[in-house]
Amino acid sequence: MDENRSSALGLRVFGPLRAEDEPWLAECFVPPTEFDLMGEMNSVVVFGPTGSGKSAVRRMLTARMLKLDGTPSCLIVEWQPNPAVWDPAVGFQSVPGQTAHIFDLTAAALLRYLALYPQGWAGAPEWARQMLAWFIRQFLRGEATIRAADLLEGMPGSEVVAQLIRGERGESLLPPNDWRLVIAEFSKSIQKLGLQGAWVVVDGVEIWLSSRTEAEPFLTSFWNFMSTLSLFEQGNFAYKVFLPSSLYPQLATAAGVDRNRLSPLWLSWSESRLWQIARRRAALALGKPDCTIEMLCTAPRFLETVRRTGGENPRAWLEILRPVVAHYLESGRPATEAEWKQLRRQVPHRLYLDEDAEVIVVNGRMIPREKLSPGAYRILRYLYHNAGRVVPLIELYQKGYLEQADSQGKESGYEGVLYSRLSEIRTTIEPDPRDPVYLRAIREKGVQLRLTW
Repeated sequence: MDENRSSALGLRVFGPLRAEDEPWLAECFVPPTEFDLMGEMNSVVVFGPTGSGKSAVRRMLTARMLKLDGTPSCLIVEWQPNPAVWDPAVGFQSVPGQTAHIFDLTAAALLRYLALYPQGWAGAPEWARQMLAWFIRQFLRGEATIRAADLLEGMPGSEVVAQLIRGERGESLLPPNDWRLVIAEFSKSIQKLGLQGAWVVVDGVEIWLSSRTEAEPFLTSFWNFMSTLSLFEQGNFAYKVFLPSSLYPQLATAAGVDRNRLSPLWLSWSESRLWQIARRRAALALGKPDCTIEMLCTAPRFLETVRRTGGENPRAWLEILRPVVAHYLESGRPATEAEWKQLRRQVPHRLYLDEDAEVIVVNGRMIPREKLSPGAYRILRYLYHNAGRVVPLIELYQKGYLEQADSQGKESGYEGVLYSRLSEIRTTIEPDPRDPVYLRAIREKGVQLRLTW
């Protein structure tokens, strides 16, 4: 980060939090624990929950592949798997269809590279130029002059691009369906242009997971792709796959992952790195390179509440800090304790009980079921299934704690059992147990669990 920066970028630094829309990302980026492993010339699949920074890491990984003079050291091919590609007969449901899509995007990426950086083409040996010309003409789909129209004028390598797309396909140099051989020869040839290799960067699959009717065929097709070992044999033709952590159980058995052709990595952040992310964002927003999080608010439990709300999720940390930064930008001073109690209620708190994974998701925290006693978990589960409703204590005791379908009458001392378990739940899930926002005890009526507000 530029420590001499004096101009404030304002609250937009804490805006939609989409890496694609943040030109300042490099100034506030903090690498995750295994960033160096992700950036090696090998295939990896990075799993992370929503808000964990997958797109930011992907963007900074590709930026890292630039040389000092600004030229790429690696050919970057961006692939968003798409069930609607090209010919339905060999479309996404088949491995050949997915491979054809990747080779098409690789050919297009190579053309763009040559349009921008043609200097390596003239110096490459004839066999390498013939191989790359064959690859482009063999695998680029559609009308080449239209696909490459923006590359044919005004680019340093426009003449090279024109030569490649207007030439005859000619005799096949390789069997196009021998993917292992095609990838090996392609990788060897682009190295003669001065590139280390190629990265196929995969991101954005979440759009196909919104409904079960789309998710199931997508996952089956993608599992088949990740099980095709011949696609992952060449180290200098690497895949960088970024996936939601929820897909790990389905895809962990794919042969490419199981046999470590695609090394599985988890996107994780230590608490110290999360504080760095928060501090750098706040410094950019306020135009104060020496900014600390402590200067934003004087409330005694402010930092602890931020930590408990954010968990291990960068987006959750930034969301809880957004209203405090906004207050500082407007008033020029830190928020008081009373102001903080009002500001934190502007944050979109979320609670989700994943009964299959046996995890309680509270904003950025993933709380294993084992953190609660069995009785407390049963109570929380009953309240979750009755979220928003004020549940009478006797009903909560009998149907939640005891799991009895029918009322058996009152039992002496049941209130004490409930209050003890409810205190345990508050201590476990609330960002600030002394000022609860999820679990409300309503005098003489019962208990209410609020999931959002």
